[in-house]
Amino acid sequence: MTSDAELMRLELENQIAGNRAFVAGDPAVAARYGTSFETVAGLNCSTCRVWDHPLFNRVIGAGVLAPLDERGLDTIVAHYSGKTCNVEVYEGITPEGLVATLERAGFAKSEHGLEAHGLESDREPPARATGATVRRISPVAGCYSGSVLARFRGKGIQHALIAARVREGLRRGRRIFISQTDPDSPSGHNLHDLGFRTLYRATWYTRQA
Repeated sequence: MTSDAELMRLELENQIAGNRAFVAGDPAVAARYGTSFETVAGLNCSTCRVWDHPLFNRVIGAGVLAPLDERGLDTIVAHYSGKTCNVEVYEGITPEGLVATLERAGFAKSEHGLEAHGLESDREPPARATGATVRRISPVAGCYSGSVLARFRGKGIQHALIAARVREGLRRGRRIFISQTDPDSPSGHNLHDLGFRTLYRATWYTRQA
């Protein structure tokens, strides 16, 4: 089995690759929304001109994928000049010294963050029976996220979708699966029902523009 530390690193690196493709892979999209994904002080930093939300304007992996000292933090703050700067802090994992550095620089813990969940298995998940049927999308369509509109919730749709995605991954020879949710959300509970477990909880430390 892969260690927790390595699973977290894999999750963060996969998240970075996916986000880079999502926000900066298409020049037309990047130009329209002012998105970019750049390496600053050895860390991956996403930016977005249109959506001033931490998910699109944040520093990923500080203290885990690469160290961050005061000089590097100054460089990152300058990179986000005129925008709110958000640095992910991983509860129980980020070095306490880095948290102290952030607080000295005027960063404060926000109420926002995310949870990352992982599953390592070579067996199909124990999906419960639902009335939902999952079908493949056409080659020209895209599939992102697993949100369900409010009026359709409680019918097992997301549960069935997660199980179908894991089955498809197994068919392709994959055995490690990851997903992100809001902290302590129904989506997280659905993931755990299917064998996922929480890898880490991230909180965004914020410094206003």
